[in-house]
Amino acid sequence: MSETSPTARRREVGGLLRAHRERQGLTAAEVAVRVGISAAKLSRLERGLRGLQIGDVRALCDLYALSEEQTRELVAATRASREPGWWTEFTGLPESAPLFFGLEMAAGRIEEYDALAVPGLLQTESYATAVMSGGQPEQVLPEPVLRERVAARMQRSAILLPRRDKHFHFVIDQGVLHRTVGSRSVMADQCRAVLAASRAPNITVQVLPFEAGPHPGLWGSFVIQVFERESQHDVVFVEGLWGELLLEQNAQVARYRGAFQRLVECALTPTRSRARLTAIIRAWSEATPTE
Repeated sequence: MSETSPTARRREVGGLLRAHRERQGLTAAEVAVRVGISAAKLSRLERGLRGLQIGDVRALCDLYALSEEQTRELVAATRASREPGWWTEFTGLPESAPLFFGLEMAAGRIEEYDALAVPGLLQTESYATAVMSGGQPEQVLPEPVLRERVAARMQRSAILLPRRDKHFHFVIDQGVLHRTVGSRSVMADQCRAVLAASRAPNITVQVLPFEAGPHPGLWGSFVIQVFERESQHDVVFVEGLWGELLLEQNAQVARYRGAFQRLVECALTPTRSRARLTAIIRAWSEATPTE
């Protein structure tokens, strides 16, 4: 079992239990009856969407006739999955945050396309504050919640971006870099931060220019989380007003992987993207000599 986030451990245990069930030729409905849980609960457990209970895991291991060593490993991983992640110190996060953050911690590669805002991992504190201040159409975040969410975003970046065992590939629509969020000085600082991040050895930044014309990104922003272990399948998060929608079926993930590859081809190269960012920074700075 790999050293990874509690969320990913939960999904890994669930995936292994599902594989053992399928090897036994048992349906989810049959297993649910035999261990005394609902089929819906078993489905959530196998997908890693539900907290694991040691008693449930032991019962499933017994049913699948696993060895003592296999059972010990799964029980140990179940205990580890109950350890708190870094995000648990923040109480005002969106409902989808623990799942997203937990999988993000375990992914070896993050591929992200952003159509409307700078990627959260690259946002400055001032930019993040301005973005979150807008809230959803019917909601303005209370000041304490806003401060907490901004702090969580900054901590997330500080934890993830320096990790050289992870690679981040961002494709950012050029319109994002021209849209005023906060103020012109905030935008100048934000674009400088993106440019600085693009020079890190584990971060690739490409700007999708206006001249690219129609492209798959017109359907909206998304994040692909890529995992190295076979027991962890890749997933896609699609952003919307209701938060992040998780897509995990192979066909869904494959479609987004294809879209991302096409966006990479349409975007400026990393070197030309840095040149474009430099020009945009100059334009923001020249427009606001007194800010």
